[in-house]
Amino acid sequence: MRTIPPELIAGRIAETLPTGPGLAAWLGQASAADLEDGALAGIAASFHRMAAWAAAGELAAIAQIASRSAKTDRRASTDHSGRPDRVTSDAAGQVGLVLAISRDTAVNWTDLAVTLTWRLPLTLQALGTGQIDLTRARMIARMTGPLSDAAAREVEAAVLGRAGWLTPGQLHAALRRAVIKVDPDGAERRREEAERDATVALYPDEKGTATLAGYSLPCVQAAAAMARITAVARAMKAAGSDNKMDWLRAQAFLRLILGTLPPIPEQPGEPGGPSQPGGPDEPGGSPDPGGSGEPSGSGEPGGQGEPPSPPAPGDSPAPGDRPRQGGDPSVEGFSPAGLLNLTVPLATLAGTSAAPGQLTWVGLITASQTRRLGVLAAHHPATQWRIVIVNRSGHAIAVTHVPRSRSPGVSCADKAGIGLIRRVTLVTSIRQLANAPPSLDSPTQIQDPVLAKILAKALVVANRAADEAADREANDERAGGCAHQLGSPAYRPPPRIAELVTARDQTCRFPPCRRPADMCDLDHTQPYDQGGPTCTCNIGGECRSHHQLKQHPRWSLSQSPAGEFRWTTPTGRTYISRPDPYTL
Repeated sequence: MRTIPPELIAGRIAETLPTGPGLAAWLGQASAADLEDGALAGIAASFHRMAAWAAAGELAAIAQIASRSAKTDRRASTDHSGRPDRVTSDAAGQVGLVLAISRDTAVNWTDLAVTLTWRLPLTLQALGTGQIDLTRARMIARMTGPLSDAAAREVEAAVLGRAGWLTPGQLHAALRRAVIKVDPDGAERRREEAERDATVALYPDEKGTATLAGYSLPCVQAAAAMARITAVARAMKAAGSDNKMDWLRAQAFLRLILGTLPPIPEQPGEPGGPSQPGGPDEPGGSPDPGGSGEPSGSGEPGGQGEPPSPPAPGDSPAPGDRPRQGGDPSVEGFSPAGLLNLTVPLATLAGTSAAPGQLTWVGLITASQTRRLGVLAAHHPATQWRIVIVNRSGHAIAVTHVPRSRSPGVSCADKAGIGLIRRVTLVTSIRQLANAPPSLDSPTQIQDPVLAKILAKALVVANRAADEAADREANDERAGGCAHQLGSPAYRPPPRIAELVTARDQTCRFPPCRRPADMCDLDHTQPYDQGGPTCTCNIGGECRSHHQLKQHPRWSLSQSPAGEFRWTTPTGRTYISRPDPYTL
């Protein structure tokens, strides 16, 4: 019998154990240098869980310090459960001394302990079991701070089950959506109050450069400004500049403010901008973050300005082959098609829901802002109106468009110049369509007659698309899998496939990546030249980096069923990415 040293099996055993002393004992025997390849990721994740467990224990102890200190302080009090109404100076002093932190840091840390112990106990429990880490626990506490206890726990319940699998940016977007939904009036009030504190600040630095930043700006105008800056930068690029996009944005930003922007020559076939839309830094309209509201990061609009890297071999032709949806040749900021994309539940524009919308560059916006933008978009004839129909699980099953007619309600003044909204994506579900009234043109529901007509048309075409999706589902069931009803013999996915896959995936299919799907390559999961069909069951959105990672010889990717992607690492570990649900 061969004896296996503990350090060789410690990694595999550790990741199967619950967080606690037993796991700590096994980790104590796990020397990273001696572990086999497949155990290293599990060991790293296990230590991460232990760090969360330790943080939860520390916070629980600090909460008791705060409670017992408040009971002895005549200016403080506790309720029947021991929850203090404030952090006393005594408690902050004790915590500051033992942890060697400043008073302000001690107060904030103790306040977090009190919040998690009494206000958000399920979050503290998830932290203690390693389901979430300290960063996510703090985010939940911070973003539910303005809410009542009951509303905070409602938000906690809505996001906690999946919080550990979301990136911080995705969790931020999910929390913001839930906060707006449970307290729409409060969200609108807080936004208005913050806008009154708007400011612009200049920060010189040691390199001889400076940062010029605007804070608490109205988000719609800020998003339009960012889109305009990007459009000018793209035009400068097309006019011959070989500088990176971030530098061009900075130059456009300064020159637009100073009024020193030089004339930019128009490109062939385009009124004022390049003829190729949507480079790697085009903003998208996705909900979780690429376009979902994370302030910055490598997957965000504005965070990447380099041209696409050369395609990697593997899935011929080149990975950057996807056709842009609808073939729209416009460039944001220079075309009458508009500056921004708006994604919104149809029920929100109809006035029957307080669910937030989502706007390019800024992410989630309140229902009130969304409705104002919807009316503005309805009055511009160049705005495109798209509909995404989702099933009972919130996953996209059909995409269609609302035909626009020249309405007498649209003035000539509206037809001139650049519209703010390029495309509105209305999201509705099979259930909502079944329960929808026969008409949405009642003035009690929608005050604007032009918007009412558009939404009435939307219901008609959405019901037709939902019926077609039901027929496809029935055919798939009879075929025992995908019947390839939308399939194409061509390599490039036609719009009927491209639009549905983009709506279904919403973001890059690599689990942590948040780059919007309409900024990604449409890739054959099984390569086309190896018999992979051009069909929704074999196409997925992947950003350029993760498309190339998929083609790495030591990585593999499969898709079954349609929309469920299985990534397998070189050590044999498998990670699953499922379709992102829409929240209505």
